[in-house]
Amino acid sequence: MIKNTKKMKKKYLVLLLLLLVIVSGTSCKSSDDLTNIYDPSLPVTFESFSPEKGGSTSQMIITGTNFGNDTANVQVRVGNRYAKVVGVSPTKIYAVVKAHSVDESGDADVTVTVAEKSPFTFPSKFNYSLTQMVSTVAGTGAEGQADGDAMNATFKDIAYLLFNREGTLYLSEENNSVRKMTTDGMVTTLFTNTGWRKRAIAFNLTQDTIYMARDAWGTDNPCLYYMKADDDFASPRTFFVGHNESNNSVSVNPVDGYVFWNQYKDGSVWYSNPGTINDTYARADGFHSDSNYEVYSTWSKDGKIYYRIIRNQHVIYKRAYDPATHKFVGDELVLSGKIYNAGFADGIGEDARLNQPCQCTVDDDGNLYVADRNNDCIRKVTPDGNTTVYAGNHTAGLVNGLPLKSEFNKPEGLAFAKDGSLYVGDHDNHVIRRIVVE
Repeated sequence: MIKNTKKMKKKYLVLLLLLLVIVSGTSCKSSDDLTNIYDPSLPVTFESFSPEKGGSTSQMIITGTNFGNDTANVQVRVGNRYAKVVGVSPTKIYAVVKAHSVDESGDADVTVTVAEKSPFTFPSKFNYSLTQMVSTVAGTGAEGQADGDAMNATFKDIAYLLFNREGTLYLSEENNSVRKMTTDGMVTTLFTNTGWRKRAIAFNLTQDTIYMARDAWGTDNPCLYYMKADDDFASPRTFFVGHNESNNSVSVNPVDGYVFWNQYKDGSVWYSNPGTINDTYARADGFHSDSNYEVYSTWSKDGKIYYRIIRNQHVIYKRAYDPATHKFVGDELVLSGKIYNAGFADGIGEDARLNQPCQCTVDDDGNLYVADRNNDCIRKVTPDGNTTVYAGNHTAGLVNGLPLKSEFNKPEGLAFAKDGSLYVGDHDNHVIRRIVVE
């Protein structure tokens, strides 16, 4: 019994010592933390930032006092965009400069905000250098349908581009084929010739199905196909038999998964529940319509704006959509170009001029990019409709280099890769181009 009591006392003594060590350590840590936190009663001062020049992914260090230690308490803006704050100490802020911080190479303001203090802008500027380049990533320039590595493969009349999440590029050609290029640069043909003209392609939300618009005439002809991943999208199957004549477009809302397509003959828009085949569809009301509307379409990232591009009428429309109710909201509005007026001009809304705009795609900031086919260039359209040239110099050719000095020849396909670069299906050059403007 005495031995057990001694053991118990010894055990409690050890526990007490451990507790004292923990409390002591915690007290010291708390004391250190208190010396590092932001103190609202003191001013925040700024001394310098470095480096003084760079580009996307530059690692910036900002020095000063009273920054605290909470990254959520600090904002750093370089030019047009907020940098990513990756670390904070009382005297240093560590941030990574984001791509697209400027619209063109040159000086950019550096503005820092700590907690509730007023933003501080350094008197000196950060000299930002854009990475800009157009290059050819696949195709020899000769017409053909040879598979193999990208730079030795041949293409014919590339019409539409589509990336999956892993980075594989799918493309449709007007010579009735659908092909793919994997991330290691190998090109293969999935299938050829189902009759009629292949047009747009689009993934469902899970990316196990590709829908394909087929420019078929007559009520008995399939105007929309689907392909499944279980056989590598190699077997077109009928999704929808034409309610009338000819379909140029297909797109999938990125939130509710509804499938949308058009009818060329009367300019109407049609849609279907995801997962239904052939007999469950409806016509969407409230769209501008006329005979012979050749259409492309795409969506904003949040699924709330539907863009309809009327290629042969030289205009881009937009319309609000509610994915929760699966209904369009309000009127269809002109975003860029003037209907029935082909031309080449920058401008806002109807003051801009396009000439056969084709596939469009949207970036993370809501800007729309369009392959302006007969103007031989790529255009950028901001959410408020400001249309400018993004790449190309309005001259048909095959010239790489700086975007505004490059040349394209009737570009039609357009899609963003997961690294943010923009791929172009250069139709009459029979190649795939890549635009990097970070």
